[in-house]
Order: sequence, then structure tokens, then C-alpha cells
Amino acid sequence: MPIAPKPSKFICKDCGYSVVIIHKSDCLSANDLPPSKCPKCKNSVCYDRKRANTFDIALAKLKEIL
Repeated sequence: MPIAPKPSKFICKDCGYSVVIIHKSDCLSANDLPPSKCPKCKNSVCYDRKRANTFDIALAKLKEIL
């Protein structure tokens, strides 16, 4: 049975901007990738990827609703 990947938190190395991506299925798409440029500092950066904790997941779901 296919299993969706765990949610990930991507953090900009330059300014600290972070985004949590919650995968909706096991089939990944372009929406499951972090932005190519940081929306805050506008640099084309490499992101640090971490496993999203419960607080990060809840906050991302709340932002999705609002």
C-alpha cells in the first residue's frame, strides 16, 4: 500500500524563512517542492530540510484553512 511521505520543513540558509510542505498523497508533484527563490530575501538558495514537528504541521494546516 502506498504511503505519503512525512511532512518536511524547509529553512532558507540566508534569512531563516521557513515553509512546511505537507504531502497530500504518495505521488509527488511540483507543489511538493520548496520555492526555487526565497520569497523573503529573493535569493536563489539551497534550503535545509528538516522533519516537521507537530507544531509546524498544525500551523501549516491552519494557514491553509485561513
